[in-house]
Amino acid sequence: MEFVKGVRNESTLFVNCASLSQLPRSTNNETIKCVDPQSLPKIHLLAWHIMVADYFDRNGFECEALTETCVPCRPGTFADRVTVGCQPCPRGGFFQDGIGQLATVRGGVACKQCNKGTYVKSGGGSSTKDCEVCPGGTNQSTFAGYRACSCKENYARTDRYGPCTSPWS
Repeated sequence: MEFVKGVRNESTLFVNCASLSQLPRSTNNETIKCVDPQSLPKIHLLAWHIMVADYFDRNGFECEALTETCVPCRPGTFADRVTVGCQPCPRGGFFQDGIGQLATVRGGVACKQCNKGTYVKSGGGSSTKDCEVCPGGTNQSTFAGYRACSCKENYARTDRYGPCTSPWS
């Protein structure tokens, strides 16, 4: 079984092992380390260079010039190769429970969808527990997208994340 293609010999791979029953097999003398998403590994850049830091900043990391370190994007955030550093998952039906997540499409979102009928009101959701039931008057049988679920037929809202009301009630 091949674990990761393109990993150079003697690299260090950081893996979230929360759902693994065993570590993947090493194929190129790489070191595989389990990480806890709440205490992210710091990567110290031995020769700080703005181009190296910019590469990391656009590929699932956030770098700090003062300390010459980079850390993977934490849960609730992602990188997109356009914006420097990590950005929070948008408000609406999105969360991210992984680390170092990178959007594969320009302008895309590297966040997971909340279950149907749920959403994250403030954005930056880091687990399904952050996805709350959509407010009253909404269609809770669909994905929320970039709002708090769509309104039921003949209902409307004044706030994109607020309840929907019927004009006849």
